[in-house]
Amino acid sequence: MIFTNLKKHSQYKSEVLNEIEDAFQYNEENSFAIDFHQLIKDSNLENCHLLLNDNRELIAHIGVRPVTLHYNDANINVLLLGGIFTKKEFQGQGQFKKLYEYICKLYKDKYSMIILWSDKNDFYQKLGFRQFGLTSVIGEKTVTEEEIIKRGYLKDNIANYSDSQLSQLNELYNQSYKNTISIKRTLNDWRDIKQISSMKLFRNKDNNEYLFFEKGQDLKGIIHEVSFSSNKKELKKFKPLQLLNPSTLDEDSFFIHLAWGKIINEDIFSKFIHKLSKGSIEIKRDELKIETRPYQIDQNEILTILFGPGKAQEIGHLLPSIYITGADSI
Repeated sequence: MIFTNLKKHSQYKSEVLNEIEDAFQYNEENSFAIDFHQLIKDSNLENCHLLLNDNRELIAHIGVRPVTLHYNDANINVLLLGGIFTKKEFQGQGQFKKLYEYICKLYKDKYSMIILWSDKNDFYQKLGFRQFGLTSVIGEKTVTEEEIIKRGYLKDNIANYSDSQLSQLNELYNQSYKNTISIKRTLNDWRDIKQISSMKLFRNKDNNEYLFFEKGQDLKGIIHEVSFSSNKKELKKFKPLQLLNPSTLDEDSFFIHLAWGKIINEDIFSKFIHKLSKGSIEIKRDELKIETRPYQIDQNEILTILFGPGKAQEIGHLLPSIYITGADSI
């Protein structure tokens, strides 16, 4: 077996993209390379990991996007996984697990946890992943451009934005998600977002609010990032549309889980939680201390205990929630 990456073997890139789009049943009009530009861009190819057999045939791929989650002055490095597949002729042989375990060993000294999005519940549970975090859905009605325009927002072309305009969006993003643990974005991150042409930007008439709508095949008919996440007056304009948000609007809102997660470096993760909670929460192996009171825990369940679903009642006031928008998810 050969463990390598697309930076060293870029000749596999077309095959990888074809396999991803086949695995996720992509329509002809959509492109994984566009929808998930941050993952498959040239500068991230060293993080696009391949498993080849001794004949140098492609067996599997796991894409990794390293990011930083932050809240105030607390930061933690995490890995977002995407573009995952094992070629059909090699499935059921444990090949994915080999590549996954290789990646864990490669990154675990600097990265605390892995986050991914999938509907393969049983498969990822066996690997120790758990559904964690909460995302509020404001309504159930599929969004259209006409519905957004009716609410006073006009479509804009982010592809034409200057760095100065992107920096303005970043200020709005930081303000909107300041009460949640969110992905820290740099100007380069916004330049990447600018390349996702399948994601539509809308601005209000005063140009002081924005929203992102859809992302190719991934988020059809959904608003997944807004600059007014805590502005209930503005949010009410979008009821009963499918708008994803860190918090609920009213009793008609409902929660879905944020993602699948697994801790790969307990020390880094524990220090982050200790800092976030201002020393009120300590994690040591199978013990969780909340304001000095000890609880026995299963390490595989810690993310759920801290961030939900079913967040421990004693933790509610000690930790902010996590929110990752569709612009960053892979």
